[in-house]
Amino acid sequence: MNPAPFPIPADHICFIAAVNPRDVAAGYLDGWIDAAAAKRLVFLRRCDLRREAGEFVLLDNWAAGSPEFVELAGLIVAGWGEDPEFWWYAAVSWAFTMAAVERDRMLGQLAETYADDRLAQVAADPDGHGAAWIAEGRETYLLGRARSGEGLNWDDDSALMGTDRPEEIDEALQRGERLLGVAVIGLSLTHPDARQILPRIADVLAAAMAAGDRELCRQAVLALGHTGRLHGVTDARCLELLRQQPRGNTADDDLWSYVPHRELPWWLWRHHLPGTLRWYLWWRWVYRFEDGADWVRERLRRRNLRSGSRTGGVRPGRTGHADQSMG
Repeated sequence: MNPAPFPIPADHICFIAAVNPRDVAAGYLDGWIDAAAAKRLVFLRRCDLRREAGEFVLLDNWAAGSPEFVELAGLIVAGWGEDPEFWWYAAVSWAFTMAAVERDRMLGQLAETYADDRLAQVAADPDGHGAAWIAEGRETYLLGRARSGEGLNWDDDSALMGTDRPEEIDEALQRGERLLGVAVIGLSLTHPDARQILPRIADVLAAAMAAGDRELCRQAVLALGHTGRLHGVTDARCLELLRQQPRGNTADDDLWSYVPHRELPWWLWRHHLPGTLRWYLWWRWVYRFEDGADWVRERLRRRNLRSGSRTGGVRPGRTGHADQSMG
């Protein structure tokens, strides 16, 4: 296999596929990823799979780039067999994140390196063949693996709290996974794009409401609150579903606290406005008065201490009174 024409960041790969040990091993040996990226992908997949991590555990036992790591990577590739199309898919996908001129240059470099007719077609027609290539790879390496359940360990709460591929939620919802709510909470905490998170929360919340699953409703509402707190946004569908939940939940409070009020509906204003008015018209001034009273008490205490230190610790007049008593 020819060496890779350009490297691909681990943070891109982890969102476009649920990589297996062969993908990481071959990517490192062929130069698609460096030692740090290989180690990061191994770590992320160990978090995804936990007890089912298998060969990822073995790879994680060695420093990336060490002779032992290289030897083990070679054994893994030999055992699994080569699949160069995974990294071609990743390379085309990475090229499509660039501006058009840079994208076309990278695709041409890819086609020249591997002399494959399909890659040549992608380079010649990025918008047609290139988009189709990405769609095919996405179906195979992302959706297909998510559909089979191999992307995450769906029996482990800790693994699901690190969910960072929204497509895993889509497929798990279709399968009716028992810990779906944990995964959607994990997605709300780990994925960087709220536009990918909110539709999944809405899908899960709608399904939970239809099934009368109160615990899944609670988890979806919690995920919505996390998204509002971390990203400062929400959307119309989530708000419409949230309106049907009992007031005073965590999402109500988080959205009111972290999303601009002008973007929130009237019913959430109606729920929170009385408390807000009480704060501004009463409690705010009560707390200020209490703070002022504390300040006055502290000033008086310090003045008394200074007065006592100037008289040797005895208040004026006390010494004379004591002398008269002794006489």
